[in-house]
Amino acid sequence: MSIVLTPSAASSNSDLSLVVDLVKAQKAFENNGKSFIVLSKFRFKKSGFKLVLSGEVSTDGIKVSTFGEGKSAKSSYSFGFVLDSPEDVEAIGSFQALVDGVCPEDYESSSLIKDETMYIKLKTKDGKRFSCFSNVKLDPKKSHEAAVYNGQKVSITAELSAWFNLEDKKAGLTLNVTKLEFEVEADEPAAKRVKV
Repeated sequence: MSIVLTPSAASSNSDLSLVVDLVKAQKAFENNGKSFIVLSKFRFKKSGFKLVLSGEVSTDGIKVSTFGEGKSAKSSYSFGFVLDSPEDVEAIGSFQALVDGVCPEDYESSSLIKDETMYIKLKTKDGKRFSCFSNVKLDPKKSHEAAVYNGQKVSITAELSAWFNLEDKKAGLTLNVTKLEFEVEADEPAAKRVKV
């Protein structure tokens, strides 16, 4: 079972580490022209952990962005999120500082929080369902019907990783969301735990 902590608790742990060999990854990219994105998970010693983020939705519903055209078109799903705790906002900055510390000087840093908002990306499995658990029904094909609204409280459980774009020389943080727990109105029937 994975350790689950708030960002502020995780960032203050002296065993927190980020291990990535960008020199080796860059050489491999130069040799084969593939794998220009490198991901590296944050760890405590050798153990993984998850973050629990508490805050509220800052957009109306799930936003859908489509890239490409025709059969090669791909959709991306996200919602805006604002953290409740200033300490957690500061902790996200300290995770970014760890990323910046392993990057060469010519890399540009990309912040996970922009104008106090994080955009939480929801990954899909085969484009048919989201790959996280949720207490409200979420369907990529019916994202406009999701019971997600601006100001709604939500708890997000996610794995934190650093990403490095070897081609564009950029780096930042990313979240792999594993669980969403939205505040549900008292008059709404309680949803069963739904794997989406």
